[in-house]
Amino acid sequence: MGYFFSPSRLAFFHSDVPCDDAPDDLRPLTNERHEALMDDVLRNGKQLAADDAGDPTAVERDA
Repeated sequence: MGYFFSPSRLAFFHSDVPCDDAPDDLRPLTNERHEALMDDVLRNGKQLAADDAGDPTAVERDA
């Protein structure tokens, strides 16, 4: 299947990796969107967050 995002945990999950305590708020995510978000977080120093709709976004870190 692919990646999922949990707005309550601000975390990604993958359908191929078993997780006994996955939250109920998982949202499907394309591989491309996951890669773009991880690029922003890891290479550009941004922070993973959830927008008002609960979708993942990368935001500037607080100073």
